[in-house]
Amino acid sequence: MFTLDQILSETNGRTGGDGGSIVVAENHVAGNVACENLAHIGGRVCLAVVGKLPWHKRGVSVDRAMTSKEALTQAGLAGWQLEKLQAYVDFNGHRVSTDSYAIVRIDNGVPIVLGSGMGERYTILSNEDCFAFMDDLAEDVRYETAGALGNGSTVWMLSDIPGSRFEPVRGDECHTKMLCSTSHDGTGAVKIFPTSVRPVCNNTHTAAMYDYRGARKRGAAITLRHTQSVKRRMALARAAIAETVKRFDEHAEHAIYLAHNRIDHDAYADKVLDSVLDTTIAGKRVNTQSLRDGSILDAICALDDSDKRLTAEIALSRHEKRRNGLLTEILETYHTDRCEPAGTGWASYNAVSEVVDHGSMLRYRGSEDKRAESRMVSLVDGRGAEIKQDAFQTALEMLG
Repeated sequence: MFTLDQILSETNGRTGGDGGSIVVAENHVAGNVACENLAHIGGRVCLAVVGKLPWHKRGVSVDRAMTSKEALTQAGLAGWQLEKLQAYVDFNGHRVSTDSYAIVRIDNGVPIVLGSGMGERYTILSNEDCFAFMDDLAEDVRYETAGALGNGSTVWMLSDIPGSRFEPVRGDECHTKMLCSTSHDGTGAVKIFPTSVRPVCNNTHTAAMYDYRGARKRGAAITLRHTQSVKRRMALARAAIAETVKRFDEHAEHAIYLAHNRIDHDAYADKVLDSVLDTTIAGKRVNTQSLRDGSILDAICALDDSDKRLTAEIALSRHEKRRNGLLTEILETYHTDRCEPAGTGWASYNAVSEVVDHGSMLRYRGSEDKRAESRMVSLVDGRGAEIKQDAFQTALEMLG
């Protein structure tokens, strides 16, 4: 019996199967934790990652980004024998064919059912097909993680798009990552989309799929069903992916512009909060202008019903308390070393973004798990994402 440390130390420095990347460490002991749920095929845990092994300490760790051939090999995804078989039923001793099909993976001569209930039009797309598609998105595509879940029913690969890296300021690196996720069990289409999540297990793959929802809403995701025309449609999808990368390039140009131009941070924070806390009291919009010139108070005083005036005064008091609290959070964040270069639009935007992500800008209800899920959805495809996009645009507009 070997300890985990012994397993890891035995493999340090071993060369990958194709003579490429160097395997830093690997552990192929099967796990059974639901949040991990990594496939274990042919004596291998189906996961390859650049850098240290993740929290579950399973899979293969390599010292640099991988080519598609390396990723397929190191993640145990190469050469899968996938077949579509027609389903039959036994009726009074007779074998009767159905209109339903199953996808099986042949493992050492043994068929393992990945999924069933597919129709005749369902077309198998191999792991190699998916990597080939990703390779064609740009020259010299490299992969940061690749793996499979369950019994091989779900496969993913995370690529780093060459030429997409940029630094608005030194040390603050941003770059485009594209995730391709496919299923071999008939439950999902091929999905290709930009993401900030690095899948290394079932939970992180699930988290990345929240990014898919947001990307699809923005028109930045590609969805390809497993039908007979899937390979033809993959060729057409490349143009759409190229457009997504182009939009990221435009975002990079805008971010660099913000990082090299100064902005009035107080005025910027006021504009952002005017939008976030969009409120009307006594028929008057509550914003920086109406608070400073007193017109909101005039509107409240003009109410002819004392109960209405009292209700409006309470509402205004609550609004001001909320606004002042958020303004304090933004200013405190702005004056940290996380928001640089000081005085620029990039620093101001990042102060707002951090309060959205980690502060009290948004409120979530329910249990701790429910709040965490709601927060993730909001930041990817909800109010949080909307606020940050508006804040980014506001900074650009203020700089003209």
